[in-house]
Amino acid sequence: MIEAHDLSIGYNKKNVLFKGLRFQLPKGKLIGLISPNGGGKSTLIKTLGGLLPPLAGEISIQGRPLSSMHARERARYISIILTHHPSTPYLRVWELVSFGLYPHSSFMDMWQLSSHQRSQIERALAQCGALSLKDKYFEQLSDGQQQKVMLARTLVQATPFILLDEPTTYLDLPARHSLLKLLKELCRQQQKGILFSTHELSMAMQFCDVLWLLLPDGRLVSGIAEELGAHGYFDMLFAESGQQLDPIGMRYIPQAACGTYFLHGSEHPYKAWTRHLLERLGWQAATSPSGADIQIYCSTDSCWQIETREKRTQYYDWLSLHEALKNMGCSTH
Repeated sequence: MIEAHDLSIGYNKKNVLFKGLRFQLPKGKLIGLISPNGGGKSTLIKTLGGLLPPLAGEISIQGRPLSSMHARERARYISIILTHHPSTPYLRVWELVSFGLYPHSSFMDMWQLSSHQRSQIERALAQCGALSLKDKYFEQLSDGQQQKVMLARTLVQATPFILLDEPTTYLDLPARHSLLKLLKELCRQQQKGILFSTHELSMAMQFCDVLWLLLPDGRLVSGIAEELGAHGYFDMLFAESGQQLDPIGMRYIPQAACGTYFLHGSEHPYKAWTRHLLERLGWQAATSPSGADIQIYCSTDSCWQIETREKRTQYYDWLSLHEALKNMGCSTH
């Protein structure tokens, strides 16, 4: 786990962006970092990756201070992809990806790759849809292709934590979905902790386990999307634009339906965000209570009652509601 204690970030003492931040980045979770332009996303990513020193406070990895680790040791725990890629005019793709082996190998090993190491490189490129590029020069690739190659290098690095600064910037829509789906699979199958910054709120809501919002008032708030929306944090995030986020207008088309639901209660933000959560998880609205697999009674004080054909259960926070609906969906499908 990566932990921050009373962390202050910025580029110098006169330009402090955030003070007193406390948070945890656990393994096995995909976390989306969101703020307005210039809101501190890149600064936080670079600070967590050891590329910028904290102005105050401490970052620890697995209980050890980040400041006590030298660069190579740190690279065994954290891999990072920034928005701007390094200039490498004479490197072929497979050579660049092989740099991910450096934290785990000697310098001489880098020039005498074993068959196992070559297989690692090819497997990572294949995972990222870039195997056909392995013999091309990195500088000849499009921005989107370069992003795939940089992610392959990160997979070869085999760190428990991955930090990405706006990784979907240069990708078209299908490639964005493929990338985020891959990140989600890495979290689930390999228990990696992944933090990525993005402006694409809808996509982050769809794929992320948790969202971190860097608010204009200097706070970092975290939670599942619906919890943050119901408490008005998205409205705070977009306050300067004069816009509000409409959860009813955001729709998802699930690849596999979980079942049907009927939502009781008067119209209020909690009900709107509960509907958003249900649709995000793949539940479909029933036209009547009798035709629904589950019925949900939603109040305005973070309390829900879910009624199935077998039992009634109450939930008192968004995270437990999320887990219950996800598990029910798996059992009904």
